Amino acid sequence: MIRPRDTLVVGVSGGLDSMCLLDLLCRVQERENLTLVVVHVHHGLRGESADRDARLVEERAQGYGLPFERSRIPVGSLAGRGNLQARARAFRYAYFEETAGRWGAQRIATGHHRDDHVETLLMQLFRGTGSFRGIPPVRDERYIRPLIEVGREELLRYAESRAIPFREDASNRKRVYLRNRIRRDLVPWVRERVNPSFDRALIHFSQVLRDEADCLDRLAGLALDGARRSSCFDGVVALSREDLERLDPALRRRVIRMAYARLHGSTYGLSSTRVEEVCRFLEPAGRVPHRRFPLHGGVHLFLEYREVLLSQEDLWVCGPYRYPLSVGEYLAVPEAKAGVECQRVPCRRVSPGERRDAHVALLAWEPVTGGLLIRNARAGDRFRPEGVGGEKKLKDFFIDRKIPRSRRVRLPILEIGGTIAWVAGERPDERFRPRSGDRFCLQVRLICRQEQDVRCLSAGSNPL
Repeated sequence: MIRPRDTLVVGVSGGLDSMCLLDLLCRVQERENLTLVVVHVHHGLRGESADRDARLVEERAQGYGLPFERSRIPVGSLAGRGNLQARARAFRYAYFEETAGRWGAQRIATGHHRDDHVETLLMQLFRGTGSFRGIPPVRDERYIRPLIEVGREELLRYAESRAIPFREDASNRKRVYLRNRIRRDLVPWVRERVNPSFDRALIHFSQVLRDEADCLDRLAGLALDGARRSSCFDGVVALSREDLERLDPALRRRVIRMAYARLHGSTYGLSSTRVEEVCRFLEPAGRVPHRRFPLHGGVHLFLEYREVLLSQEDLWVCGPYRYPLSVGEYLAVPEAKAGVECQRVPCRRVSPGERRDAHVALLAWEPVTGGLLIRNARAGDRFRPEGVGGEKKLKDFFIDRKIPRSRRVRLPILEIGGTIAWVAGERPDERFRPRSGDRFCLQVRLICRQEQDVRCLSAGSNPL
């Protein structure tokens, strides 16, 4: 957990565990050549009692000759809906990080012990979080828990033998919190009635599961890398839906959680219930073309025809845009991550069997009697797709072509004189087909900003 000459930020609340941790680290400080910084966060929730906690920690730090850093959370900052303890924890860890940054600390040490580990395991089990890891001894190669294998009774004996003062947080006795009910009611009952070594048995079981989970995580990491696809959207994790559907359910769950973590930074707050709901629609029986899932922390997951997209933006919404287009100019279309180039060119005969470039439309020059406009789709749009024979709703055309919703809302459409002339990268309108004998055509080209990966603007092989 520590290396010689490390700088450690030590979170000390004034309670038994953190005061013992501080004493232990001071005992090895000289041998390991450590720099210790004592940090205390006053949550402003317990009045004079919390003030006494802060004074005790400061006095103890001074007695050890250590620097002391203290922060008081402003009154009212923790107000709001949800778990008060979770909000307090977020403030506390944010200050740990801030202090570590100022001191150049490599590690942040907290006083979590074996009983905390057991309680967390049980909370994860009862809440169905999809995780059964408890409190890891080391997290992110930064947070360390040197007391994680030591029980509270051992800490009490150590504190007595070393005459270490500590304070008891009165809120630890309030049964309104699940953790306190587990600590004060459930665990003692199980130790007395079921197994005196229950905590050790539970930790051993969790370690077995952790080893197996680590193995699955390595496999899931490879599966995630294999399923990743490039995207024209910034800050989006794009995955192949087909690749996800082929995965074993155990790996599929992990891949979704890992993809979420890559976007959000961690899986904290992501419920297993929501992940299971996503996975249900990735089974053959539950397959639907499009579905959106709010996950957590502002992240949404979008199921589309061929892709699964995770984003903190609503990819299925794009405001209306309209840009006038002039012959001979290049027009940037930022909403589509693309540009449109328009030119008057000599017509040429297309050889039978010649593959048409889906990025380019050759339109009759003569019908260009009105203004040229680039816009996105509107409700009620209709046109006559070349080669289809007859008029078609644009919405039905999108569905037939399996164009995903994230792209259809921002796909550029060329309108000439109030009539759709070309759905960019898909089909021109039959009415704008060049006629035999025409000397000139209107050539319109769709240019992707990431031309090295045309798929970023495509549905299948056709550009957006």
